[in-house]
This record gives sequence, structure tokens and C-alpha cells, in this order.
Amino acid sequence: MEQGLLVALAQIGTGVATLVVAIFLAGQLLLQRKELAIAHRDSIREQVFASETRRDNIALAAVNDEAFATLWIRGAEDLSKLDDVSHYRFRTYLRTYFQWVRTDWQVRRESEDVSTFESQLRTLLSAKGRRDQYVGDLRENLIVEPDLLQLADRIYEEFEGIPVSAMAESIAENLPTNIPRSYGA
Repeated sequence: MEQGLLVALAQIGTGVATLVVAIFLAGQLLLQRKELAIAHRDSIREQVFASETRRDNIALAAVNDEAFATLWIRGAEDLSKLDDVSHYRFRTYLRTYFQWVRTDWQVRRESEDVSTFESQLRTLLSAKGRRDQYVGDLRENLIVEPDLLQLADRIYEEFEGIPVSAMAESIAENLPTNIPRSYGA
């Protein structure tokens, strides 16, 4: 009987030790989960800061260069006012803006209200020349984000009063032919 009692006590001791190890490991998992959540928040904050810095740099490029600011305004009013080189610069700059909006969407879409992006797109598409360039070939930059593309198309249609599909072909025909449509997409 003593041997049976000894075996039972050994099994109980082993069970208690296993339980203590399991509780310790569960505690470690909880700590690791908290640390990962903090690291994730830090990563998002860094991405948001990088996105805001990029936006500021893009905006300041036109503000700090008077010749480019003039080009930006002329192109926004009417693409036909630009020669080929000026159109190339305007289009590249606008493409950079749209790529920033797409990146910002990818970073913030879960934490920001859609109205933030609606405001950004409304500002970009408020000028006729920028809308023409958007529908002509820059719309491709947003295809990888269907919800953002739908939002941009809706804003475009509010300004123009007609669907994007109705304008795309006629606008694309009037863009300079020396700039490939796939450039920057």
C-alpha cells in the first residue's frame, strides 16, 4: 500500500509541476502578445509619420519652386497649356501625389474615417487638368485598391457630372503621345 501511495504522490507532484509550467508559459504568451501589440502600434505610428512627411515633401516641391508652381497651376487649369516637357513634369508630380494617397490608404484605412481620403481626393480632383490626367492614365495607380478607386471615381463624377468610363477614351486620345500610358502605373 505504501508503494501505491508513493506512486500516487509522484503522479500528483508531476501533475502540479506540469500545471505550474503551463501557467508560466501562458503568462509568457500574454506578455509576448502585449509586446507585439505595442510594437504594431509603434510600426503604424512610424508609417503614418513617414506618410505625412512624404505628403509634406510632395507639397513643398511645388511651393518652393516658383517655376514649378506656375507649371502646376497651368496644368491644373488645362493640360493643353503645357508643352510635352511641362506635361511630363506635371504628370509625374501628380502621379506621385496619387501614389502617396494610395500608400496613405494602405497605412490608415483601418484607423481613419473615409472622409479623410475623400478630402484628399477632392483636393486633387478639384481642378480640370488634374481630373483629365487622372481619367487619362493615372487612374491605373489606384486599381490595386478597389475601394479607393471607387471613391476617386465617385468624386471625379461629382465634379464632371458624367461617369469616368464616358470620358476615359476621349481624354486619353488628347494626352501627348510621346508619354507611354503605362509609365508609372
